[in-house]
Amino acid sequence: TSTGNGHWHLSWSATFADWILESSQMVKSMSWTNRGVVPVVSGSTASVDITDSAPYTFYRLRKP
Repeated sequence: TSTGNGHWHLSWSATFADWILESSQMVKSMSWTNRGVVPVVSGSTASVDITDSAPYTFYRLRKP
């Protein structure tokens, strides 16, 4: 969810709270960057607030 001016609130199932959030400028990239964030778990949801200024950023969760 966009919270304005390049700020984003990402959320996912708390089942995957220990997975690593990664980002890339290209979805088919071989190089993804660990965002180094720890999600806040509330009930059954894990979430983070991040800032990104690039025109397109793709995110994925990777099992550690």
